[in-house]
Amino acid sequence: MSPLRRLGPLVVLALSWALASPGPAQATYDPIAAGTTTVRFDPAFLATLRASGVTLAATAPAKLKNGAVSFPVATGQLDPVAAKGTVQHEGALVFRRGRRKLPMKALQLKTTQRRSPLSAKFGGGKLKLSASARLATARAGFGLRAKVGAMLLSAKVATRLDKKLDLRGVFAEGDALGSAVSTMVPASVAIASVGRAELALDPAFAAKLQSLFVAVNPIAPAEHPGAFTFPVGGGDLAPNLSSGVLKTGGALEFIQVGGGQFLARDLEPDLGAHLLGAESRLVLASSGEGPNQVGPVFGLGAAPGSADPAQRRLSLSGAPLSLQPATAQAFNEAFAKPQGKEGVFAAGEVLGSLSFTAQGR
Repeated sequence: MSPLRRLGPLVVLALSWALASPGPAQATYDPIAAGTTTVRFDPAFLATLRASGVTLAATAPAKLKNGAVSFPVATGQLDPVAAKGTVQHEGALVFRRGRRKLPMKALQLKTTQRRSPLSAKFGGGKLKLSASARLATARAGFGLRAKVGAMLLSAKVATRLDKKLDLRGVFAEGDALGSAVSTMVPASVAIASVGRAELALDPAFAAKLQSLFVAVNPIAPAEHPGAFTFPVGGGDLAPNLSSGVLKTGGALEFIQVGGGQFLARDLEPDLGAHLLGAESRLVLASSGEGPNQVGPVFGLGAAPGSADPAQRRLSLSGAPLSLQPATAQAFNEAFAKPQGKEGVFAAGEVLGSLSFTAQGR
């Protein structure tokens, strides 16, 4: 008898479920576009510095004011949905006593290190700032806000301060150090699968299609209650709508009775490339169905965009859509030639406009 059979059917079933079930969801990280970490020192720590003749100064782009030093984010990656990120900062804070000085630079925040999330270089290797701390995170618009409270001086930092500044036993492990607040904004926003994008045909282009007996139909889950609408299926967009791709479902069919057919499925506006891509298929009355192709079918022009960080919403209104050269050629082959015409459609010709409101995760 096999070992699994001796375990019994219930155990075998449980093992099967365990093997078949996916593991924990992995965080999806994006580059950080902007952010700041401000370290506010405890009054007792500042008083100890003054009593020991130690002064503080900031090295740009860090800024020092009223016992708090702010470091701008230099690089990093962030998943605000999972509240996970690693952030590197620019600038330095210099501790100076007489002719001796100790720079604190290369500040780093790791939200996965909940008891000691902050580290920095102190005149040498990287050290943990605090022996213990409390980390709390919360969504802040498209990004994340992290607060590190109850920071207590780590033994290695206390020793480094004493040694480099020629002090003896002034600082000790567990001394109150202060707190820190970080704000982080990702370069792109993960889009939820909610809402719909809207494609409105230009009246002149619609009239041209009608004159060639070409009908335009939505293919589910696309709909045509007025303009053509397509359900949003995810994507990633920059908070300022300068780049990113929005995914949609459904298809748009252009078909001529007795002529050809052009089908564009799963439209994906690419805001950085200024193109609208899709899986397209051309069927000609003369030669039949061609192969499916994936690539840009329409050009995507500039249009007013808006962002609502509080609601994590991004909107684009009336972006003009134009025929790509290959699409114009396909339309001429499918719809103009069967009517005995040539050159009816041209590259760059406006066929309509695209609008959407996307919900960030």
